[in-house]
Amino acid sequence: MLTHIFLLFIAIRLANSQLGRNFDMHNDPSVTKFGDVTRNDYFRLLEVDGKFLIVGAANKFFNLTIDGLKNISVEYDWPPGLNELKDCGMKTSDEEEDCKNYIRVLTRDDRNGNLLVCGTNAYKPLCRVLKRKSEKFSEMDPYETVLEFSGTGLSPLDPKHNSTFYREDDFLYAATVADFSGTDSLVFRRNISRIEDKGIRTIRDDIKFLNKPQFAGSLSTSNYVYFFFREEAIEVDEREGPTVYSRVARVCKNDQGGPRLFNKEWTTFVKARLNCSLPGNKQFYFDQIVSISNPTHRHANNENEGGVVYATFVSEYDFLSHSVICAFDIEDIDRLFAISPYYTKDKNRNVYLRKRRDEASRKLGQCHNHSDQLTEDEAIMLRSHPLMVDSIPSVFGRAVGVYQGDDHYNQIAVLEKVPINRNETQGVDVMYVGTDRGNIIKMVNLNGKKTDGKEDSILKVATYKVSNLPIRRLLIKDDRLIAVTDRVVYGLPLHFCSKYQSCHECISSRDPHCAWNLQENRCVFNDKLNSKKSVLYQDVNHGNTSACPSLKVEEIIPVVEKVAPAETITRKPEDFRANELEEIEECDCDENEKTKSKKDLRHSAICDCSKTKDVKKAENGLFGQTSPVVSSEKDE
Repeated sequence: MLTHIFLLFIAIRLANSQLGRNFDMHNDPSVTKFGDVTRNDYFRLLEVDGKFLIVGAANKFFNLTIDGLKNISVEYDWPPGLNELKDCGMKTSDEEEDCKNYIRVLTRDDRNGNLLVCGTNAYKPLCRVLKRKSEKFSEMDPYETVLEFSGTGLSPLDPKHNSTFYREDDFLYAATVADFSGTDSLVFRRNISRIEDKGIRTIRDDIKFLNKPQFAGSLSTSNYVYFFFREEAIEVDEREGPTVYSRVARVCKNDQGGPRLFNKEWTTFVKARLNCSLPGNKQFYFDQIVSISNPTHRHANNENEGGVVYATFVSEYDFLSHSVICAFDIEDIDRLFAISPYYTKDKNRNVYLRKRRDEASRKLGQCHNHSDQLTEDEAIMLRSHPLMVDSIPSVFGRAVGVYQGDDHYNQIAVLEKVPINRNETQGVDVMYVGTDRGNIIKMVNLNGKKTDGKEDSILKVATYKVSNLPIRRLLIKDDRLIAVTDRVVYGLPLHFCSKYQSCHECISSRDPHCAWNLQENRCVFNDKLNSKKSVLYQDVNHGNTSACPSLKVEEIIPVVEKVAPAETITRKPEDFRANELEEIEECDCDENEKTKSKKDLRHSAICDCSKTKDVKKAENGLFGQTSPVVSSEKDE
């Protein structure tokens, strides 16, 4: 096992040597910002409404423009009540931060424009249905409350908890926790138009369903809702200690709960392990899923339903500190839930055993038109066996985008089918991956089909440093990349082609968005649909720069001047020391300097900067040689 980990470590180091260029975006004029780095609002991007983003924060939510991140309306203020504040003060030592109403759920009803808003409400989650009084954004009190009800099971109690939700018509699906201690995790559905509706949920205190989960995301198809998460695995031998597996769970939208005593429980909840691993004599698993993308369809078996979901993973081995990407086809997930053997517990030996499908288990994972009319025996069978034996395979046959550094993959957004030549029909998938230290890594999936698992098909194009805070959410909308941290929301262009100053830099970047304009002699956005093919040059697949214009090198004839004999001058030792300090100052080796241009780096290499403490910084630059380095300065 140790040998396998060592070889893996070497492979990761080699993969990191292929990282693209690094750009510090803190002061870039094309990057827009909203928020205050000195105040922790726990921002969450909750809804996209046309050209606007709705962002949840502490005691309010904001309506921001996508292009400039301008707040276009008076924010809706919703602080906790006096009773909630009093109770909260007895539960926490940090009343100022914890006892707020952090908005964590917000959806818009397309039928009438009403908003469903849920918040932590000082550890007593509460939901409201809001109706806009007027179409004027400038009104001081633009909403009226139509309905108010408990948000327990829909919104987390703690803003730091990993939760997810999905809404369809009057039904809200949520995966979160329902108690102050954080032990009652659940997948819950409730009809939000009926206060009397109690909803249906996973069975409380039953680790077969959920065992200390951390939710990564959710999505839906015509018939199902899927939840991606990681949890402690129950099928592993207890003597091995706690082991975390990544899972996907699925429920049917038409689930009405079970008969009689089981009417508040799911009858269709099933789950399976996600296989994200590297091949070898013994597979090396990445068992901690962090985030998922929206479904894409370039690699999907069925382009009209489901799609492929990219996901970021990290390993349980902290000393390796590596991250990867895997992708899963929704059709593969549905197929597994239809045929996989399932686990059943041997109570005498306290172990989980495999069991093949039979007549008694034929309804496992299937949707029922009238689940409340199942027999009690059928309901007991379904609620006792939610865990499948087989694992969901990765679309690419292995983990890809292997990365090792001081930071870890956090969030992912995918722009699919980006064209790279005029005859390309499928294009390539461009991925933006945010890390837990404020970097955004741009990547390209070069393969147009599923791989055989032998090669890593992910090319790392560039790394953009936007913050020192973890990226909590990434969204691609209207040619802008939205990056959300707890304190600041950032808006970036999808490409920075103008930063490549030469044909060689432009082409070797292999950025699908960029091409060298042979007429204008500059790196430009690769608009294949509206540009003449002969004008733009690009080679994403190989980065071949042979077609770039040759550099003209003029012969330089040195001129040697006659120098008069130097006269002898007597100097004191301190004079030499003063001259030495002047040399160091000229060499620009200031230890307080955080970044250096290429010119500065070349200049420092000529000068003797070893007399300063920052030689290593001068050699490695802002980001270091293999991975981004986080500045100790506060975020901007």
